Amino acid sequence: MVSGIKILSLFFFNLFMFNACHNLTLETEKVLPDKEFAIIKYAEGYKLYNEDGLTKLVINNPWQPGVVLYACYLVPDSVDISVLAIDLPIIRTPVKKVVCFSSTQWTGFLMLSGIGQVAGITESAYVSNELVKNRIDRGDIVEVAANGLIKNELLLSLGPDVVLYTPSQTGPENVLGQTKAGLIPWPDYFETDPLGRAEWIKVCGALLQRDNLADSLFSVVENQYSRLKQLTSELKDKPTIFADKQYSGQWFIPGGRSYVARLFEDAGANYLWADNEAKASIPVDIETVLNRASKADFWRIAHAAPDGYSYKHLADEYPQYASFKAYRDRKVIFCNTATSAYFEKGTYEPHLQLADLVWCMHPHLLSGHEPVYYKLLEDN
Repeated sequence: MVSGIKILSLFFFNLFMFNACHNLTLETEKVLPDKEFAIIKYAEGYKLYNEDGLTKLVINNPWQPGVVLYACYLVPDSVDISVLAIDLPIIRTPVKKVVCFSSTQWTGFLMLSGIGQVAGITESAYVSNELVKNRIDRGDIVEVAANGLIKNELLLSLGPDVVLYTPSQTGPENVLGQTKAGLIPWPDYFETDPLGRAEWIKVCGALLQRDNLADSLFSVVENQYSRLKQLTSELKDKPTIFADKQYSGQWFIPGGRSYVARLFEDAGANYLWADNEAKASIPVDIETVLNRASKADFWRIAHAAPDGYSYKHLADEYPQYASFKAYRDRKVIFCNTATSAYFEKGTYEPHLQLADLVWCMHPHLLSGHEPVYYKLLEDN
């Protein structure tokens, strides 16, 4: 169970825990100690520090550079907290009961053999992992939110130690503050470096006291990603590529500094919107995309298609898709998010995403590769 400062009354304890997550906007230099506990090479959204033998977790505010969104101490169960003079929330480790509001959170626990500590998740209908589905069927994991609505009574009845939630600029939902749990915001989706997003596995490692395992898993990813990136860096001829589809009259394309754009660059492709400075997707009118991408060599699409997807499906959605060179040449790189666990494991496996993209565009570099997330769309 998460512990706080014991001398506070229950009222002030709840208020303290909620405000620590909702209103913590401290200047970075006021809360950061000098010594890093874990080497965080790529992620910009968090840091782990060692302060007087204790681990401090600091989550940076993605909307306000230089400001801390949340900070807490991760204190082993074996440590007597009554003798500690601490002015931040305390989370006991290893955590015993966790609620995850994002699939990337519980997947991190799963990868570290900590799925037994996950008591609640959201949107269980979309889970693809068989082990997690079995735990849901047995009642070991319950759905605490679906379709954007939190099941308040169920969440409170779980009594979690920690709630990992997706932050917004307005702060967490009020019900989260009523859980008496440690509320840790998880803005991993702001990371634009694929390795930076994967590096959030180290936060799961710290919460489970499995730091060495998290470091080991990440090192494998880092080494393989770097090897592939080195392969493509030597290419002289790089194909052009664009991404995604139109929706309601607009085309939301990845910004030139986005996660997807970085994957394209590292895969040895020239992204047609690389000159754009946005880090997230941006709306572009359809005519602009049709004019700019009509002769692109490749077209990347990530789409949920439980019953399969083909060029016919694509043209049936919007006939002008067939005018793209990448369509005519059958060079659409497709990720079926309904069957590939893309939204669960993809974050932690950028090396496999990169390998797939390299294989699609430069097959001579990865002869015999078996795709995991992306492959060239087929006619069927």
